Amino acid sequence: PIQDRFYLSAVERKWHATCLQCCVCRQTLEGANSCFSRDGNIYCKTDYYRVFGSRRCSKCLASISSSELVMRARHLVFHIRCFCCAICNTLLNKGDHFTIRDSA
Repeated sequence: PIQDRFYLSAVERKWHATCLQCCVCRQTLEGANSCFSRDGNIYCKTDYYRVFGSRRCSKCLASISSSELVMRARHLVFHIRCFCCAICNTLLNKGDHFTIRDSA
C-alpha cells in the first residue's frame, strides 16, 4: 500500500516524491519548478536542454544556457529578448500569431 502523504502530478501521471526523477542524472524532481518529458522519459531542465536543446539563438547566434527560458518556432530556438518581429522589433509573446519567412 502507498503510505506517502503527498504525491506529485507530472506528465499526466501520479508519482511518489522519490520516484519522479531525471532519467539522465537521477536527481529527484520533487522540489523542481518544472520537469520535461520526451519519448516517455523524464528529464530535469539542465539535462533536457543539454540533450535536446539548441545551444545558439536563431537570431543573434549567441549561446543559450540551460538555465535560460527560450521561445521556439518550428525547429528554431530564440532568446526571449530576440523573439520579435523582423520589421518593427516588437517582442512576440506566447500565443501571438506570426509567420516565419524562409530565408532562402
